[in-house]
Amino acid sequence: MKTFFKTRKDAARRASKGKTEQHKIKCRQQGRLREKVRMLQEGMELLNYDDEGQTSIQEVLSVEYMSSEESDYDDEGKKVGYHVKRLPWERKKLRKIKDACMQAYHKKLSVCQIQMQLPRHVLDEKSNRQRPRDYPDWAVRSNHDSSY
Repeated sequence: MKTFFKTRKDAARRASKGKTEQHKIKCRQQGRLREKVRMLQEGMELLNYDDEGQTSIQEVLSVEYMSSEESDYDDEGKKVGYHVKRLPWERKKLRKIKDACMQAYHKKLSVCQIQMQLPRHVLDEKSNRQRPRDYPDWAVRSNHDSSY
């Protein structure tokens, strides 16, 4: 019961400040990131990495290492897909691993499940998300390392 009243109080506070729509957008973005992590983790389980490789990959299959996504709407306001902004500090090796995990995940889906997914379009614009504090060197570029 306590959670119910806290949720109601938070919702009323957001409404009074005019931040309800902003909150909805943020919740949707966080939900997409969590869903993306889940899909990548399921895809990784389908790939044949050794225990050491799986452990190091699991370390970076978290929300902090996911590219930014924004909903894409048509002229009538209907959602038609997502715009993806890549992480500027992400190494190619990490990008390839994430792509392989996502491909493995998509291979296990039924035709109906694939058709229900909205398309994702990668933009040239990069995400402004900062790199995590404690990161593995193989996955993230350092400040002076922009050649990877």
